[in-house]
Amino acid sequence: MLPVPYHIVSTANGTADPEPLDLGLLVILLTGISYLTYELVERKTTTRRRLMPPLTIIAAALIGLTISFAILPTLTAVPTSPQIAVVTIPAGASTVNFPNAFQPTTITVVLGINNTVGWANLEPTTCVNTCDHNAHGDTGLFYSGNIPPGFTNKFTFTIVGTYPYHCDYHTSWMKGTVVVKSR
Repeated sequence: MLPVPYHIVSTANGTADPEPLDLGLLVILLTGISYLTYELVERKTTTRRRLMPPLTIIAAALIGLTISFAILPTLTAVPTSPQIAVVTIPAGASTVNFPNAFQPTTITVVLGINNTVGWANLEPTTCVNTCDHNAHGDTGLFYSGNIPPGFTNKFTFTIVGTYPYHCDYHTSWMKGTVVVKSR
């Protein structure tokens, strides 16, 4: 992505087609070049100097700007703050030996882009075992705290590494891993 508030969306094959913004600027540039060429030719061939009417220049500029602004919907905003990577705890995760109780089981995040992980508890408010969950790092680096049904708790990782974690209430089957990479 470009280091500006917006970037131009490229096509599916990975190449960027000419955007209307580029075409609008091209119209303005060509208008200027044609005006200069007109002036140079007129000065050499006649003694009388003719000026391109100012309204023609203004009209060409407005056409170029109109074409340029026509592409604003195709521009997408570049996130200015890190995004949250979400791990869901699906309904039924508190059931003994529930497979993939943290989804995804392994999540990879990148520092400065999406290094905040949120654990979303999608369990219903009533279940056989406890409906509450947590994400507790095996090394003690992080602890999400209690996550009641319908709530999300998050933790921001700041150090590159691989961090296995588990749910304290359902230790034997609720396990996951956060992999933190640098840019």
